[in-house]
Amino acid sequence: MKKILVLILSSFLISGCNRLESHQPLGETKLFYKGVDSISESFQAANNNLNIVSICIRNPDRLLTPFTFTLHEATLSATPIRTVSFTGGNIDNQDCTRFQFEPVTDSKGKSYVASLTPSQPNLVFPRGNIYVEAHAGNDYLQGESYLDFSPSPHDLHFKTNYYQPLKTVLRESLTQFIARVWQDPIFFLFYLVLLTTTTYLLLRRK
Repeated sequence: MKKILVLILSSFLISGCNRLESHQPLGETKLFYKGVDSISESFQAANNNLNIVSICIRNPDRLLTPFTFTLHEATLSATPIRTVSFTGGNIDNQDCTRFQFEPVTDSKGKSYVASLTPSQPNLVFPRGNIYVEAHAGNDYLQGESYLDFSPSPHDLHFKTNYYQPLKTVLRESLTQFIARVWQDPIFFLFYLVLLTTTTYLLLRRK
């Protein structure tokens, strides 16, 4: 029994968490794929282990157009370091579509470009009214959007996440909790007394 508990606890600690890093919120602009072969967004990673980029692409007509998500460093080589193939059937019309990949271990401080590109010509697989949500303006200062290779005066509606081992998450949470206790010890003392009293009364009833 003890071995089973140890295995469960070990698996729990190894599993880790995908933590939100950046979020460029919803805007009122729609960038369509009519006459455009690629829509991209550049951004800067604040942490290592970048492993998820979510982009709000919409497919109102439910077309099965094949696409490729690519991630590359914002350098002259533009060699993809991560790719994800998908079709219009995988597009989430309610939330941002999530593209998860093997963590980029040394991503901290680097700039990247995430692109969504149809895999086939428009005549073979029509793109219809497929579009990407964007915000008019450049509120996101660490990057910008591109239509094909030309900068666009918009920021895409996107999110990024990074992988963090659960033991690191727990350690940071404990550190933050202790810091909050020192900031307001009177509230913590009141909370502790209330919790102890409630527990005592519940046990006494039994």
